[in-house]
Amino acid sequence: MIFESELKNGKFVVGQCIKCRNTNWPPNNFCNNCFGDLTWRQIKEPGILIEWSSKNNQIFGIVEFENSIRVIGTITNDTNLKTGEKMTISNCGFSETPKFTFAPYFE
Repeated sequence: MIFESELKNGKFVVGQCIKCRNTNWPPNNFCNNCFGDLTWRQIKEPGILIEWSSKNNQIFGIVEFENSIRVIGTITNDTNLKTGEKMTISNCGFSETPKFTFAPYFE
């Protein structure tokens, strides 16, 4: 799957339907709306921190991109995290499952 191979190269991509323009999430080989073919594009950043938690000195969070794509990952640079804060993807990859690391976005 293109999604997995792009993650292995450090790029977070989503499928965009050629026919109906629907953004597909979670990733699939065809449009989950009209079953059309997809073209792949990089996600638009920054995302918004929806919620976060910590355990064993590690911080985890859910970040929403493009008002609809929610991703779970670890968070670095945890100084004063706030729900609603802008976040960027500092690292992503794929090894059996997708892996994401987020950091606060500084303009």
